[in-house]
Amino acid sequence: METSLMPALKMFALRAYILMSCISCASMIPSVFQPNVSITASMGGSVILECHTTADPVVAWFWLKQIPGRKLNPIVSTYYKEIKLQGEVLNESRLQFKVDDKKSTLIFNKINSRDAAYYHCGVLLYEKLYFGGGTYLTVDDAKPVKIIQHPVLDSHHVGDSVTLHCSIFGESCSGGQSVYWLRYKPRESHSGIIYADGDRKDQCETISVTGSTVQSCVHKVPKSLASDETYFCSVVTCGKLIVGNGTKLIADVVPQKTMAYIITLLSAVLVISLIVNIIMALLWRRSTHRGCRHRLGKLCIAAVLSTPAYTKNEKP
Repeated sequence: METSLMPALKMFALRAYILMSCISCASMIPSVFQPNVSITASMGGSVILECHTTADPVVAWFWLKQIPGRKLNPIVSTYYKEIKLQGEVLNESRLQFKVDDKKSTLIFNKINSRDAAYYHCGVLLYEKLYFGGGTYLTVDDAKPVKIIQHPVLDSHHVGDSVTLHCSIFGESCSGGQSVYWLRYKPRESHSGIIYADGDRKDQCETISVTGSTVQSCVHKVPKSLASDETYFCSVVTCGKLIVGNGTKLIADVVPQKTMAYIITLLSAVLVISLIVNIIMALLWRRSTHRGCRHRLGKLCIAAVLSTPAYTKNEKP
């Protein structure tokens, strides 16, 4: 009896060991928590970004900055108690960083527009990196950016290429700005970004007008215009997405040359029809006039023959 129970006891012990090992492994996976998903700061003010972790011990802390549409850039890192600023904040005295065993704090003083971005916190534990959900910092700027899209005056047809223009007024952040073109089709579900310039400058030109900065951007729609479409010029700057009023393109089903041929043909048919009608009217009138004269002639002869003759002294 005891011999028959030994395999079952060994299997139970093995399962218990595996279960406890899994629980132990799960407890070793740290969590990184950033309490603020988003936070807004006024220009020139201060803001505090916090990050908490259950990792123990934390070998290193990391803070990374990401402007929407661009790559992650490290700004702060620690190795145990040694703090290192890097990247664009290398010489920033207005940035403070505090750290303890379970918490790191990033403090911005004298906030400016280039601070607007996502900030991701991470920790290093057992040669693995763990990151929080990120905090989006919005800077309330008193100088908004305005987009004006210029209307397309000429009509366009199926297969035509169209050039769109938009002007961007206002100062951008020191980190620059990204221009996107969005396409909207009322009857299609795949409308979205059709062009994003990223760091390229070949589609936009910056000029100064009366002391203010104006950026003129051009986008050429390829030869695929087959339906009514609306194109929006949008800009990501200072951590904000600004969208223009849109330019609507209406595709004519019949091309202009074909329409001209149709109008010319219809005009020719109308002229020919008018000439034929005039000739027919003249012929009809002529034949009617001859018939009338013939009939009148017979009536006159009959009237003469039927009229009695009178002499001067006779009275009717």
